[in-house]
Amino acid sequence: SILLGKYLIKKGGGTLRGNYVSYEDRFIRDLPIVLPSKIINSEISELVSSIQILKKDLKEISQKTEKAFEINQIESEINDNQCKIDAKVFKLYNLSKKETQQILNIAEVEGSIKNKIMSNFEIN
Repeated sequence: SILLGKYLIKKGGGTLRGNYVSYEDRFIRDLPIVLPSKIINSEISELVSSIQILKKDLKEISQKTEKAFEINQIESEINDNQCKIDAKVFKLYNLSKKETQQILNIAEVEGSIKNKIMSNFEIN
């Protein structure tokens, strides 16, 4: 999860002047790595594959015509899948609902995205 990575790096001092985030070795060396179960790994892999396919479809549709409805629909599905991945990763790290909300607040996640992640967090 990009959000969890940003949070851990900020927490570990990897935020620089101007709110830039540094991914230098000294900031990421001690980040915890949790290996998912086969089931979670499979679920996340399926979501990532779906995102890749949707992004390819989105590129093809936007190049051919301006079909705003289809484009919005695909972007929404990509967004939903990314929220599901974030929720699964937060669960994988055994984060509580409160900790997850703190991460989303620190990462300055938009309200609607935050709500989607939290609703997926509670389902999983």
